[in-house]
Amino acid sequence: MAAVTTRVLVATARPYDVTLALCEAGYEVIYVGEQPAQALLAAAEQEDVAAILLPTDTGELADSGFRIIEVAGSTYADVVAQLP
Repeated sequence: MAAVTTRVLVATARPYDVTLALCEAGYEVIYVGEQPAQALLAAAEQEDVAAILLPTDTGELADSGFRIIEVAGSTYADVVAQLP
């Protein structure tokens, strides 16, 4: 039986170290770049991810991060913030 891979949505302008570390740890990374909150949630739903990784060091996403966490927290297993 094949192992189930956890899918993670990464929404940051600089994904290099983060996505590499996640891939090496066995996660499947779906990179969407910086997008408005509603677009991120739509992508997360479409891609059926278990977690959303958000940056805390960019304007729009940092400002909308709490809203994403509030909405997505009831749907997704985890909402993770990337530290600057």
